[in-house]
Amino acid sequence: MLNRLKTTLLLSLLTVLLVLMGSAIGGQTGMVVAFLVALAIVAPLAAMLIQLAVSRSREYLADETGARICGRPLALANALRKLHTA
Repeated sequence: MLNRLKTTLLLSLLTVLLVLMGSAIGGQTGMVVAFLVALAIVAPLAAMLIQLAVSRSREYLADETGARICGRPLALANALRKLHTA
């Protein structure tokens, strides 16, 4: 929840800055608005993909650590397979 609030605030600040810059450059606010709409669509998707990738890498690291701690990685894999099919 806090991350979404941070993202919303950051995008709001970015919007204000880009609109002000577009007005100062020569009234190119239409391009700025189009860019912001595209950013509003793409940014959450990119953030979700990054979060999924980080989660997956942590999962693999946890599996590797568990196999090292167990000392018998095949036994751990078989137990996890049985849990998955149960």
